[in-house]
Amino acid sequence: MKITILALLLSLNLFGQVKFPAVDKTAHFGVGYVLGTTVSLGLRAKGMPIHKTIVWGIGTSLVAGFAKEIYDKKRGYLFDDEDLMSTVFGGFIGSATVAICFGEIEFKQFKKYKL
Repeated sequence: MKITILALLLSLNLFGQVKFPAVDKTAHFGVGYVLGTTVSLGLRAKGMPIHKTIVWGIGTSLVAGFAKEIYDKKRGYLFDDEDLMSTVFGGFIGSATVAICFGEIEFKQFKKYKL
């Protein structure tokens, strides 16, 4: 318990030194998360295996992020790799959330605990 409190206090101390990501990166992550979750849920409801729904969720967010960066480039902005990766990472987290909520992915260390 003492170690947990110490770790929490140290992380709060270091938290003030972290620069927050730009609002644009957060928006890209949010859109990727919504896309990944929606596609994974929709395909899972139709009976597709969970590993394929994860791939489709990530792929959809990749296509959407790439299309947005192409759109930005045509408007005169730069193609931003970090925006694209934020979108894809959001899609990955959204798809993984669906897999975990459906109980398809189990963590071995938690099997001994019954909730």
